[in-house]
Amino acid sequence: MSNASNVMLIWRQQSRLAKQIERPGGISKGDAIAKALENIEALRAEYVAHIGVLIEQAEAITATRSADAFHQLLRIGDTIISLSGTYCFHDLCGTAKHLCDLLSAFIERNETDWAPVAVHVRALRLFAPGSIDVGEISAQKVLLELRKILTHFEIEDAEVLWDAGSDPATTQDYLAPLNSNRTLRTRA
Repeated sequence: MSNASNVMLIWRQQSRLAKQIERPGGISKGDAIAKALENIEALRAEYVAHIGVLIEQAEAITATRSADAFHQLLRIGDTIISLSGTYCFHDLCGTAKHLCDLLSAFIERNETDWAPVAVHVRALRLFAPGSIDVGEISAQKVLLELRKILTHFEIEDAEVLWDAGSDPATTQDYLAPLNSNRTLRTRA
Protein backbone atom coordinates (compact mmCIF):
# COMPACT_ATOMS: atom_id res chain seq x y z
CA MET A 1 0.00 0.00 0.00
CA SER A 2 1.38 3.39 -0.95
CA ASN A 3 1.43 6.54 1.17
CA ALA A 4 -0.09 8.54 -1.68
CA SER A 5 -3.58 7.41 -0.76
CA ASN A 6 -3.20 8.96 2.73
CA VAL A 7 -2.34 12.48 1.48
CA MET A 8 -5.05 15.06 2.08
CA LEU A 9 -5.12 18.39 0.29
CA ILE A 10 -6.48 21.40 2.19
CA TRP A 11 -7.77 24.34 0.20
CA ARG A 12 -7.63 27.65 2.05
CA GLN A 13 -9.67 30.46 0.69
CA GLN A 14 -7.93 33.83 0.73
CA SER A 15 -9.68 36.38 2.96
CA ARG A 16 -10.89 39.76 1.75
CA LEU A 17 -8.30 41.50 3.95
CA ALA A 18 -5.46 39.42 2.51
CA LYS A 19 -6.60 40.36 -1.00
CA GLN A 20 -6.75 44.06 -0.11
CA ILE A 21 -3.26 44.02 1.37
CA GLU A 22 -1.87 42.63 -1.87
CA ARG A 23 -3.49 45.38 -3.96
CA PRO A 24 -1.69 48.68 -4.49
CA GLY A 25 -3.32 51.78 -3.09
CA GLY A 26 -3.73 53.71 0.13
CA ILE A 27 -1.76 56.79 1.04
CA SER A 28 1.93 57.39 0.88
CA LYS A 29 4.18 57.23 3.92
CA GLY A 30 4.77 60.98 3.79
CA ASP A 31 1.05 61.73 3.61
CA ALA A 32 0.35 59.36 6.52
CA ILE A 33 3.03 61.00 8.63
CA ALA A 34 1.83 64.49 7.72
CA LYS A 35 -1.73 63.59 8.71
CA ALA A 36 -0.54 62.02 11.96
CA LEU A 37 1.46 65.16 12.79
CA GLU A 38 -1.59 67.32 12.06
CA ASN A 39 -3.61 65.18 14.47
CA ILE A 40 -0.88 65.46 17.12
CA GLU A 41 -0.65 69.23 16.62
CA ALA A 42 -4.43 69.55 17.02
CA LEU A 43 -4.05 68.14 20.55
CA ARG A 44 -1.12 70.41 21.49
CA ALA A 45 -3.01 72.90 23.70
CA GLU A 46 -4.78 70.18 25.67
CA TYR A 47 -1.66 68.13 26.33
CA VAL A 48 0.64 71.07 27.00
CA ALA A 49 -1.85 72.19 29.66
CA HIS A 50 -1.78 68.64 31.03
CA ILE A 51 2.00 68.86 31.44
CA GLY A 52 1.46 71.76 33.84
CA VAL A 53 -1.06 69.70 35.82
CA LEU A 54 1.40 66.80 36.02
CA ILE A 55 4.14 69.08 37.32
CA GLU A 56 1.76 70.44 39.97
CA GLN A 57 0.97 66.85 40.99
CA ALA A 58 4.68 66.06 41.21
CA GLU A 59 5.25 69.10 43.41
CA ALA A 60 2.37 68.11 45.71
CA ILE A 61 3.60 64.51 45.98
CA THR A 62 7.12 65.71 46.73
CA ALA A 63 5.76 67.94 49.50
CA THR A 64 3.74 65.13 51.12
CA ARG A 65 6.44 62.44 50.82
CA SER A 66 3.96 59.60 51.05
CA ALA A 67 4.98 55.93 51.20
CA ASP A 68 4.39 55.25 47.50
CA ALA A 69 5.52 58.70 46.34
CA PHE A 70 8.46 57.44 44.29
CA HIS A 71 6.19 55.14 42.28
CA GLN A 72 3.69 57.95 41.72
CA LEU A 73 6.44 60.33 40.66
CA LEU A 74 7.86 57.70 38.31
CA ARG A 75 4.48 57.38 36.56
CA ILE A 76 4.16 61.16 36.32
CA GLY A 77 7.73 61.47 35.02
CA ASP A 78 7.07 58.85 32.36
CA THR A 79 3.98 60.73 31.16
CA ILE A 80 5.91 64.01 31.10
CA ILE A 81 8.60 62.33 28.98
CA SER A 82 5.99 61.17 26.47
CA LEU A 83 4.21 64.52 26.21
CA SER A 84 7.28 66.76 26.30
CA GLY A 85 9.05 64.58 23.73
CA THR A 86 6.02 64.66 21.45
CA TYR A 87 5.75 68.44 21.58
CA CYS A 88 9.50 69.21 21.42
CA PHE A 89 10.11 70.42 24.98
CA HIS A 90 13.56 68.84 24.99
CA ASP A 91 14.88 70.36 28.22
CA LEU A 92 11.75 69.29 30.09
CA CYS A 93 11.99 65.83 28.56
CA GLY A 94 15.64 65.51 29.60
CA THR A 95 14.84 66.63 33.13
CA ALA A 96 12.01 64.12 33.40
CA LYS A 97 14.32 61.37 32.11
CA HIS A 98 16.87 62.21 34.81
CA LEU A 99 14.11 62.20 37.43
CA CYS A 100 12.93 58.78 36.28
CA ASP A 101 16.49 57.42 36.29
CA LEU A 102 16.93 58.69 39.84
CA LEU A 103 13.59 57.33 41.06
CA SER A 104 14.10 53.94 39.41
CA ALA A 105 17.49 53.56 41.08
CA PHE A 106 16.14 54.63 44.46
CA ILE A 107 13.22 52.19 44.17
CA GLU A 108 15.55 49.37 43.11
CA ARG A 109 17.96 50.09 45.96
CA ASN A 110 15.16 50.74 48.45
CA GLU A 111 16.64 54.18 49.19
CA THR A 112 14.74 57.31 50.17
CA ASP A 113 16.55 60.58 49.66
CA TRP A 114 14.18 63.46 49.00
CA ALA A 115 16.70 66.26 48.36
CA PRO A 116 17.75 65.18 44.83
CA VAL A 117 14.15 64.30 43.97
CA ALA A 118 13.00 67.76 45.04
CA VAL A 119 15.74 69.36 42.92
CA HIS A 120 14.57 67.43 39.86
CA VAL A 121 10.92 68.35 40.46
CA ARG A 122 11.90 72.03 40.76
CA ALA A 123 13.78 71.68 37.47
CA LEU A 124 10.59 70.35 35.87
CA ARG A 125 8.90 73.61 36.87
CA LEU A 126 11.83 75.59 35.45
CA PHE A 127 11.37 73.98 32.02
CA ALA A 128 7.57 73.80 32.11
CA PRO A 129 5.66 75.07 29.08
CA GLY A 130 4.85 78.73 29.57
CA SER A 131 7.74 79.35 31.98
CA ILE A 132 10.36 81.95 31.22
CA ASP A 133 12.96 80.91 28.67
CA VAL A 134 16.17 80.31 30.59
CA GLY A 135 18.26 80.26 27.43
CA GLU A 136 20.28 77.52 25.83
CA ILE A 137 23.43 77.91 27.92
CA SER A 138 21.59 78.05 31.26
CA ALA A 139 19.41 75.09 30.29
CA GLN A 140 22.47 73.00 29.43
CA LYS A 141 24.07 73.96 32.76
CA VAL A 142 20.96 72.84 34.66
CA LEU A 143 20.86 69.54 32.78
CA LEU A 144 24.58 69.04 33.44
CA GLU A 145 24.04 69.59 37.16
CA LEU A 146 21.18 67.08 37.13
CA ARG A 147 23.51 64.57 35.49
CA LYS A 148 26.03 65.25 38.26
CA ILE A 149 23.40 64.22 40.80
CA LEU A 150 22.98 60.92 38.98
CA THR A 151 26.75 60.49 38.92
CA HIS A 152 26.98 61.24 42.65
CA PHE A 153 24.51 58.44 43.38
CA GLU A 154 26.30 56.17 40.87
CA ILE A 155 23.26 56.03 38.64
CA GLU A 156 23.86 55.46 34.98
CA ASP A 157 22.09 57.83 32.62
CA ALA A 158 19.51 55.72 30.77
CA GLU A 159 19.79 57.84 27.68
CA VAL A 160 21.86 60.77 26.53
CA LEU A 161 19.65 63.74 25.71
CA TRP A 162 18.06 63.31 22.35
CA ASP A 163 19.79 65.18 19.57
CA ALA A 164 17.14 65.75 16.94
CA GLY A 165 19.64 66.73 14.27
CA SER A 166 21.88 63.68 14.53
CA ASP A 167 19.83 61.27 12.43
CA PRO A 168 18.17 62.46 9.23
CA ALA A 169 15.79 59.49 9.41
CA THR A 170 14.19 60.78 12.63
CA THR A 171 10.75 62.30 12.68
CA GLN A 172 12.40 65.70 13.07
CA ASP A 173 12.43 65.89 9.26
CA TYR A 174 8.68 65.59 9.31
CA LEU A 175 8.29 68.06 12.18
CA ALA A 176 10.09 70.80 10.27
CA PRO A 177 6.92 72.27 8.71
CA LEU A 178 5.24 72.35 12.13
CA ASN A 179 8.28 73.91 13.78
CA SER A 180 8.97 76.48 11.09
CA ASN A 181 7.77 79.31 13.35
CA ARG A 182 9.30 77.86 16.52
CA THR A 183 12.70 76.79 17.69
CA LEU A 184 13.20 73.27 18.95
CA ARG A 185 13.25 74.64 22.49
CA THR A 186 9.56 75.49 22.26
CA ARG A 187 7.86 77.30 25.09
CA ALA A 188 4.06 77.36 25.01
